[in-house]
Amino acid sequence: MDNILNILCPCHLIINRAGVIEHVAPTMQKILQGETARLQHVLDLFSIKPRSGHLRGCSMFELDGQKFHLSLRRFLDLRWNGVVLRLQDRDKAIIPISFGMALKETAECFELTHADFGPSELAVDMLCLLEAQSAVRAASRAVTQRIEGAKKNAEIAALTDPLTGLGNRRSLIESLASFARQNISFGIIQLDLDHFKTVNDQLGHPVGDRVLVELSNILRQEIRAHDVAVRLGGDEFILLITGTNDPTELLGLAERLLARLKPPLTIQTHKVQLGLSMGGRIVEAAERWSMIDILQAVDQALYHSKRRGKGRFTFCS
Repeated sequence: MDNILNILCPCHLIINRAGVIEHVAPTMQKILQGETARLQHVLDLFSIKPRSGHLRGCSMFELDGQKFHLSLRRFLDLRWNGVVLRLQDRDKAIIPISFGMALKETAECFELTHADFGPSELAVDMLCLLEAQSAVRAASRAVTQRIEGAKKNAEIAALTDPLTGLGNRRSLIESLASFARQNISFGIIQLDLDHFKTVNDQLGHPVGDRVLVELSNILRQEIRAHDVAVRLGGDEFILLITGTNDPTELLGLAERLLARLKPPLTIQTHKVQLGLSMGGRIVEAAERWSMIDILQAVDQALYHSKRRGKGRFTFCS
């Protein structure tokens, strides 16, 4: 009889009238992990909670035919289902145990396999369904993450100059629009390289591209993390210095940039002598300004530097 029960219902206990465990089915033996359950009182190993009423004293037989919740006392977070069924003509009862909503957690916690369930139990099908759902959810998350990653990369690419990694013209427009919404003061410097056309003509465009990359690195090093560096195109760049209304801050930055380009740059095997012409201004938070007017003003200041002999900074009000 016990062998048949073990096959049909491998997760059960048999208790006597006193509540002492007399038989432990194979799956429950695996769950108990070597604990000596036989001859122990069922309430020593399990917390029993009837679905209605209360368990009086230690008598399990009063729950005959009733369903209840139970948990191992060392795994109280795993809540299972059980029922007491008194055996005919015997002073004993069988307690079949099902894992209910804790099926997945129980199977993972105790490494249960298909062999630990009865041949007709739906638990095996439920485990397969849960595994399939988990795989589908994982695949869905992976697809969503790839889509979000691709979208984010596309958004970054749309605002980035591919050669230098600085912002592009669209990035400049968005930054200026953000400053206008926040109503903050900022400084702006437009600059371009002196003698860059000569470098391209004499040394070739690959060397010219390396010059632009080197200049971009210098710009990143000389501005703060929350400032903005933009390549407009060719050898023209713009710097946005956020949260300042101090002209000396722009002048100090311009002087540092001129000093950085005073020694020749080493590009591949070539010594390249360059300079910078710059124009800049401060935009006050209270000032009424348009993007076009600001860009025209610093562009005119830049070309005033060119006309004055290059390699200098011109501030405009």
